[in-house]
Amino acid sequence: MVLLRSFIILLLFLSISPVKTSEVKASEIQLLTENYAPFNYLEQNNLKGIGADIVGALQKKVGTPSAPKILPWKRAYRTALSSPNTGIFSITRTKERENLFHWVGPLYSVRDYIFIRKSSDFSGQDISDLKALHSIGLQAEGAVHKALAKLSFNNLIPIHQVDKQLDLLISGRISALQVSDLTMSFDLQKNNLSFTEVRPIAVLNQADMYLAFSKDTPLEEVNKWQEALNELIKEGKHAAILGKHLPSLSLWSLETGIEVKVN
Repeated sequence: MVLLRSFIILLLFLSISPVKTSEVKASEIQLLTENYAPFNYLEQNNLKGIGADIVGALQKKVGTPSAPKILPWKRAYRTALSSPNTGIFSITRTKERENLFHWVGPLYSVRDYIFIRKSSDFSGQDISDLKALHSIGLQAEGAVHKALAKLSFNNLIPIHQVDKQLDLLISGRISALQVSDLTMSFDLQKNNLSFTEVRPIAVLNQADMYLAFSKDTPLEEVNKWQEALNELIKEGKHAAILGKHLPSLSLWSLETGIEVKVN
């Protein structure tokens, strides 16, 4: 009898106790990005760029009202690794990062190149000639930075203020600059420079850009974002955003050079 009474009390306790679930309110999702044109950047206090536009469209579908927080890349990346319910964009999906995040995408794709000034005397034929350059500037702590370092490139110059990177190349303070086709096109146009001011000497992999969520974000929430992206694609809205940002890339897509495979 005592045992039966204890069992009934336990059932009553469970029935009135709140059940903890993995459901996350839309307002609890934190989105992080960096100020790196033309992917995601501030202009007159408005977040713009191809990544920002796509993620903004996803936010409307999912119902996440909070504006993405802009941080230096290194800080944003580390925060996304350690904080629950946190997403970061635009981020390259690599083997090294594969198991560190939950992935939504791809949002869009770019191709990475190594560019030099048009006046530079370079006639290299293979990867060893790239390693012999005095300096190659590239985004600090980015996926390509880590990949080239693993390939024993000892001439890498990490750039923290990416809005200054084209000036570093044109002024001759670095010998070469590693950026995507989209970034170089944007920076040249922004500075009223001709596309012939630079030339690509090496072609890297195509890079697919993603929205990545911390491992402590419930998969149900991550799936909502992927489903929202799938809907955006089916509706043609994703293609419209791409068309707005990618009209000038055909010039670089026809270029060839030393092939450098990075992961």
